[in-house]
Amino acid sequence: MSKLTREDKIEIYERRKNGETISSLAKSFNIHESKIKYLIVLIKKHGYDILRNGKNRYYSREFKLQIINRVLVLLLILA
Repeated sequence: MSKLTREDKIEIYERRKNGETISSLAKSFNIHESKIKYLIVLIKKHGYDILRNGKNRYYSREFKLQIINRVLVLLLILA
């Protein structure tokens, strides 16, 4: 299964609105039908704003450790 871009997701929703079957969309985009159904429900409920514009953020190992340490210090202060 490949990742879908924001444009792919919009295209899937529009094609489904125009009457294309879920099974044909699943074959076209090489994803499971349940993913198509879920995507359509989300877009119907929340609109296109629910779709991401960018990529996932990357956080370095050092940054993650720094954040964990901050939380631990905060928990020690509050305890």
